[in-house]
Amino acid sequence: MAKETGLQRSLFVEFDFTTEMVSGLGKNGNGRANADMKIIVLDSHGKTLYRKVFTAWSRTSTKVSSGVYSGSELMNLFEEAIIEAVYDFLEKISY
Repeated sequence: MAKETGLQRSLFVEFDFTTEMVSGLGKNGNGRANADMKIIVLDSHGKTLYRKVFTAWSRTSTKVSSGVYSGSELMNLFEEAIIEAVYDFLEKISY
């Protein structure tokens, strides 16, 4: 593929999303979103040049009652976690 496209390096990004309760008891309280972002850079021969996982979480939380929460609010929390992970990655590679 590298010969056909002329690419010298490829960047792959993989996310693993989870949630966790940050306050309350059992299934009642407040929950946040977590994101593990794995970055892999390969050269044109498939050799790994860079591999690192950046872990981040949403700064805000959503109310959870009897294990039920707003899906749209949770998606916003995942967006926050993704942005945090990306900023962390960009900060690390800028040096």
